[in-house]
Parts: sequence; structure tokens; C-alpha cells
Amino acid sequence: MNTEQLAKVIQDNPGCFLLVDNDQWHLYKRNPFDSTTDEEQDDIMDNECLARDDDLDGESMGCVYGFGVLVALAGLHRLTVETV
Repeated sequence: MNTEQLAKVIQDNPGCFLLVDNDQWHLYKRNPFDSTTDEEQDDIMDNECLARDDDLDGESMGCVYGFGVLVALAGLHRLTVETV
């Protein structure tokens, strides 16, 4: 998956939830933490993941603090992102 494909996933799933940690990120159809039970939360996290850092191509810097997601979002709004 490249950042353009990720942007399409985000665009096709309005209201999706992005969980970013320091070394990984996951994009879910909905916020798993809004669930009422631990089982429902686990089910969302296991079955409703739209994309994750490992899905992105290497040049997308997928796992670096969500940089790949930032690039995808910027592309939706015609912004350019550079790393320094």
C-alpha cells in the first residue's frame, strides 16, 4: 500500500479512528475505546482494522510517528510534507 491508497481508505471511511503510538499506528473503522466491553474492544481491534503501519511501502515511512498517515492526509488536502 502506498500513501495514495491509504488516503483513499481514509476518504472511503469517514469517521475512522487513528491510534498512533511512538512506534506503530492502526486505522480502525471506529474507535475501539468507545466500546462497552473488553470483548467488543478486542473484536474491533481484531476485525475492524483498515490499515496499519506495516501495510505501507518502505518509502512511506509508515511507522515513524504516523508519518505515512500524515502524508496520506496531506495528500487529500494538497499539502506537501517534508522530513528534516
